[in-house]
Amino acid sequence: MSSLHDGRTVTVLALFAIITSAYLAWGEHRRNFVALDPMAEAWRALEQDQSAAAQALARSVLAREPLRADAYRLLAESAEKAGQLDQASQLYAQALLLQPRDLLSRQWLAAEALARGDVITAVGHYDRMLLVRPVLAAKIYPLLTQMVEHGAAGAVLPWLVTDPPWRAGFLAHAAESVTDVDVLHALFQPLARSTGSLHDRERNAYLERLLREQRYIEAYQAWVAFLPVAGRAALGNVFDGGFEQPPENGGFGWRIGRVAGARIEQVDGSAADGKQALHVLFSNQRVPFNHVSQMLALAPGEYQLQGNVRVDNLRNERGLQWRVVCADDDRRVLAETERVSGTEQWRPFSAVFSVPERACRAQWLQLTLAARIPAEQYISGQAWYDDLRIIRQRP
Repeated sequence: MSSLHDGRTVTVLALFAIITSAYLAWGEHRRNFVALDPMAEAWRALEQDQSAAAQALARSVLAREPLRADAYRLLAESAEKAGQLDQASQLYAQALLLQPRDLLSRQWLAAEALARGDVITAVGHYDRMLLVRPVLAAKIYPLLTQMVEHGAAGAVLPWLVTDPPWRAGFLAHAAESVTDVDVLHALFQPLARSTGSLHDRERNAYLERLLREQRYIEAYQAWVAFLPVAGRAALGNVFDGGFEQPPENGGFGWRIGRVAGARIEQVDGSAADGKQALHVLFSNQRVPFNHVSQMLALAPGEYQLQGNVRVDNLRNERGLQWRVVCADDDRRVLAETERVSGTEQWRPFSAVFSVPERACRAQWLQLTLAARIPAEQYISGQAWYDDLRIIRQRP
């Protein structure tokens, strides 16, 4: 059994659990009413504080129909009103046994488990609720996140390891909303070890939160740990500089966005080296282009950016270029390659740059249109890039 840190926390969470889902009760009762069903009269009696009459009606129903979950639920609510919580718990459990989709009984039992400090059981109930009614995520995700923030990540993990449909959504919510980012380590890292990997959305939610907090080294180490074996073969100062793997769109891999007027893709058969190359096709309109990038984790020192480029009828006043800027301040430009336009076969390009000792703990490598004003953003034609790398220079 897993428990939270103190009784006060358990009480607060249990109360929050009851309040956030209280809206279920009325709707659940009303939707199950049938005009001539004696249970309708029993519920009216209970709402009018006529507990004895309500219980008698419910028991008469059970005598004829012993599998009526709603009758057990009424008896459970009556016992709860009378302060007989142990009996209420047994009756709610019986109602749930007969009708596993009974959200009201399940919610009550989840809150009761939290009040006892049995977080694993509570999370099990929330798991079933999310499977039955995914829209409850808006209420349940914050509650699960509070549990994690109060030290109960170990109670949530057994359910996450089974990869339920709600896992990615919850992890994204937790990564976005926790106050202390260190809490995320206790959630994401054991999960990755237990399952062997995280889904892209889950991994990127964790890494992007670390990056927003400017915890670049932690983010890089976690990103490397999450990489599959094939991905680790492409590690370097530039990851997958040959564009042979699908874009990561997170962490320290390639991020390839979308923008009107440009088609960005990795294509076969046109590479300077290897099988694939980056290809950008422009459709002769204004494009504020900066939609290919990768975060870097270069230590202070001297470097040279190298690569190969090919262009075909690329028309723009300023041309395309690669830039390296500091992640802490993207106005701090460390390198710019020569701008390319026109038509050229594959040829190499390079730029030498320095990473300073301070205020540049991570960097961005970006492919950009070197336009200074909107009028310079009109562009047509196409360009290919391949074999990008950054080589550290000897002192």
